[in-house]
Amino acid sequence: MKNYMYFLLAIAALLLVGCESGASFTVINKSNYPLYASVGNKAEVTIPSNGTYTWDIDTDTQYFFGGEVKKKVKVCIKGETYQMYDEGLDEYVDVTYPIFKVGEKRNAYIRGNRAGVKIQNLSIQPMTEAKIYKHDGVMEYFAASFEDLEPGESTFCTLPFASPSDNFYYIARIQMEDGTTYTYGDHNNVLRVDEQFLIILSDEEPQL
Repeated sequence: MKNYMYFLLAIAALLLVGCESGASFTVINKSNYPLYASVGNKAEVTIPSNGTYTWDIDTDTQYFFGGEVKKKVKVCIKGETYQMYDEGLDEYVDVTYPIFKVGEKRNAYIRGNRAGVKIQNLSIQPMTEAKIYKHDGVMEYFAASFEDLEPGESTFCTLPFASPSDNFYYIARIQMEDGTTYTYGDHNNVLRVDEQFLIILSDEEPQL
């Protein structure tokens, strides 16, 4: 009888040792600019260049004699010069749904894969419109637009980057609330991968 009790205690201990739950996901930002990311229903965080952030992911408990426990989690990652690429959809996306196994510690090393434009409004008046164009030296092509940027706010988006086989530059045309217009950028504003076109609106800054 005593041996039987020892056997039951050993089985119970084995079951307790074999219990596991949770996973983790770490983003390592290797791009030159910030990333903005969230996991599940948790608040978005900003990860600076060369910064890292780890999320703990709650899962059901996996027992020694049970089946493998997995969990699909919503992951949102967008960067000032990075965008996730979905090969299945053949397009850039901001959201993906990876599956995590219990006990998994997954790392994502994020490197810039796009160019970008960012506008910071340090003026005392709102920006009403901004249009970004690609220019190949002969023709210009619409690339992106923004509207209604209040004083003290900033906005950004990613853009295609230039390469030796596809060379172009960016210009921006901006209109302020009082009707004043500005043009930024010229033939030298060629953006390579992980480079950003930064536009700072200021009342003291002359038109370029």
